[in-house]
Amino acid sequence: MRKEILNYLKQQTQEKIEQAKQQIQTVLSEKEKQTNQLQQLGEYQKYYREAYNEKIILGMNQMEIQNYYGFISKIDSAIVHQIIQVEKSINNIDKATNKLVEQKKEMNKWNVLEKKEKEKFDKKNKTIENKQHDEIAIAIWRKNETNKREK
Repeated sequence: MRKEILNYLKQQTQEKIEQAKQQIQTVLSEKEKQTNQLQQLGEYQKYYREAYNEKIILGMNQMEIQNYYGFISKIDSAIVHQIIQVEKSINNIDKATNKLVEQKKEMNKWNVLEKKEKEKFDKKNKTIENKQHDEIAIAIWRKNETNKREK
């Protein structure tokens, strides 16, 4: 009964470990996606700042300057937002990794308990086996003694 319960708990923990591994893959993928978006925004920012500076040198009217500045400000805001998203992704990776570590520790606990139970069972069987050997030895000794007396 205890063995079945222990096997069930180990199976449940193994399933949780697999789920944690999948979660890590998901959050790593999400972080990569968020990082790529941040990189793209950085490239847009660089391109539009260069275009803005070039247009200023070549001369442009006030409305064009405001439009460029407004657009660059939106890109800057998007970059700040994207940095926050990348940080959240990193946080999620840490959480998923910690969960996997916890599940592996739990599995280790079940493995240690299983080992102790096996040692206990083996010791009990060894004790029973030793008693049986002792009883057989005593029976043989008694038979020999009986045989000696009869001779």
